[in-house]
Amino acid sequence: MWTRILLNFVLALGFMISTPAMSAQTADEAAVTQAIEAWRKAILAKDKGQFEALLADQLVYGHSDGRTDTKASYIADAMSPRALWKVVEFTNQTVNVTGDTAIVRHIFTGESEREGGKMQSTKVGALTV
Repeated sequence: MWTRILLNFVLALGFMISTPAMSAQTADEAAVTQAIEAWRKAILAKDKGQFEALLADQLVYGHSDGRTDTKASYIADAMSPRALWKVVEFTNQTVNVTGDTAIVRHIFTGESEREGGKMQSTKVGALTV
């Protein structure tokens, strides 16, 4: 059920309001956390099979520059030689599950090598539903 947790992925601008977890994660929250970590690893590995397994067919991925991707266009972009992620970290992460809906907030920090060998730093607040 949670292997499709990335139903809608919206990369949010601005500050993210996060509160630290006050108790241990539930089983559902732990499953969501594992899925998010699998997605982070898939980004670094450019693992098309993992993207296919983790991303819902209904994916809407919003970029900080206003572009949006579908599942197919997200995977095509992630697999392209245009960018090679060297570092991807998710910090200040919170996971909240209510019913069959999970909301994950974190700061996405990364270093990627762009075409021509230019390095680019990224640090944005992210919201995943």
